[in-house]
This record gives sequence, C-alpha cells and structure tokens, in this order.
Amino acid sequence: MPRKSRKKSISDIYHVTNRGVNHLSIFAQNREKGRMLNLIRENCDKYHVGIYSYCIMPNHFHLLIKASLSDLSAFMAVISSKYASYYNYKHKRSGVVFQNRFQSQCIEDANYFWNCLRYIHLNPVKAKLCKDPRSYKYGSMNELCKIRKKEILDENVYKKIKEFFGTAEQFWAFHNLPDSSNKLLFIDIKEEEFDQMKEIAVEILKSMSQQYKESMKEILEYSAMRNEFDRKIKTALNISQCMVENIRKQVLEEIY
Repeated sequence: MPRKSRKKSISDIYHVTNRGVNHLSIFAQNREKGRMLNLIRENCDKYHVGIYSYCIMPNHFHLLIKASLSDLSAFMAVISSKYASYYNYKHKRSGVVFQNRFQSQCIEDANYFWNCLRYIHLNPVKAKLCKDPRSYKYGSMNELCKIRKKEILDENVYKKIKEFFGTAEQFWAFHNLPDSSNKLLFIDIKEEEFDQMKEIAVEILKSMSQQYKESMKEILEYSAMRNEFDRKIKTALNISQCMVENIRKQVLEEIY
C-alpha cells in the first residue's frame, strides 16, 4: 500500500514529531538528547530550515520548523539516520531506531502557531521532568531565555515574539495561561495525543455543566445530554464513535 502524501503547509511551517521504536527511550541519557540537538544545529543551514521551537523528550522529540517540503524531508532523513547510527553504535544494536517516518502537522495561522510553540515548551512540565520549561536544557524555552548559549533557533522567532507579545514578560505569561484557553489538538506520541483529547473532552463537559446547571456526573448519566456530549467530542476531535466512547469512559472514571 503506497504511503499517503505529506500535506503541504501554506505557511511552510510544520509541527514535526517522531518517537523511538517499540516505545524505546532513545533519548534517555542527557548525552543522547545533546547529540540530537547537535545534529539539528549542524544541519539547519545546510538544508535551509528554520527552527522556531524544539523539545527532546526521553522517547520522542518535537520541532516547530519552517521549510519547504523537500527540504524538510531531506533534513529529517539526515538527522534521523545519523542519530540512528549513533544510537545503534553506542548501544551495540542494529535495526530501526525510530517508530516510523516522522509525523508532520501544518501550521497555517497565528493562533495555532503560538499555541503549538507553547505546547512544545510545556511538554517536559506535563511529563514532570521539570517545573519550569525555562530550566529544561533540551527545550527551546531554555534557549529563548538565553540560559543555554548553543543557539539553534532561527532569529525570526525572536522577531515574531517581539511583534506579537511586545515583552518577554508577556511571552512568559502566555505560557502560564490555564489549559482551558487552549482547545487545539497537536500531534504527539499516541499516549499523549489521547491525553490531549481527554483534556478537551473535560473542557466540553465543564461547558455543558455550566450551560445546563447540572453536575458533570449527571451530564454523563442522562442519555440525551450524554449523546450531546458525544456529538460535541466527535465534531471537535474528528474521531470515531468507538474513540468517543473510550474517551467518555476514561473521563467518567476520573470524575468518580
């Protein structure tokens, strides 16, 4: 079966992610995270890509990147293959290192751009690897705050931040907004994608609870409101009824 063509972004900006094969923590060691960052830094100019945000997690990574589709594919092929060779040599193993070809998500408006950038920065906080994204050495918030001297980010991201937020304080305040301000879904490893869906479902449930002046439990207990809840989730997330029921079940368990 032929692979599905990668969708082209109108803005040439993409949210890119990939993970270790079989849930392998391919960036478990700090030296491994650093090696991936070095590969990104060494190849940016060569392949004409601009990095607007990044985060290397223990078993996956995120990039917010501006590039043509051909340059993006070439860049990702090089850094992935070089990292795989490094990882296999270091651990005396052979075979694939990354799960599949990288995932990409088109970023085509300012709202999605800034919320995606924030989502990438907050990844290590949600994973409880740090309390403050500025202290995470393998994420771009560390570089934006000039804590880490080895620069990877495209200079245009600094211009964008100044134009959109005005001050560093306002940019940082944006990262501290409650999750309810962000109901967008971003690509991630499957477990975290499901968590995002669940968070959005809870926000929909809270909104219905306020609308009907009923508790969240009661919303899910009455068939008419439960069906409305299901429809809203299905529309918001564009998912199957089976996935809707799975999310509702998880939400219900957490409420009880």
